[in-house]
Amino acid sequence: MIGRVNVVFCFVTDMPRAVSFYRSLMETEPAFESSHWTEFLAGGLRVALHLSSSESTAKSGPTGWVPCFECDDLRLLRERVEAAGVRFEREFHDTPSGAILAFADPDGNPLQAIQLGVQAKDLA
Repeated sequence: MIGRVNVVFCFVTDMPRAVSFYRSLMETEPAFESSHWTEFLAGGLRVALHLSSSESTAKSGPTGWVPCFECDDLRLLRERVEAAGVRFEREFHDTPSGAILAFADPDGNPLQAIQLGVQAKDLA
């Protein structure tokens, strides 16, 4: 059901400052860079920065790093997560790569799963 880690990301409040910091820390240029999402490659793993909106930061506060796992059946995973009684951070939503489900573990740590190549409407 859950496959490899697709990406690990953290929310940032100042993208240029964060990119500068991670560029220096990792001693590499971004593999992809935009005003709201920037990716670096570290040993084949996508390490990304996601610009946080004031609304999402006010809602959840700083979250640290979020692993996003690949999943071949996001609908079934949602059922399993719901049965475990943990909270959903966000229902199915679209990204350029596929549909994502954001949820938390029993301790409240944020997690995400992505089903590549599908849209949220396909999972409703």
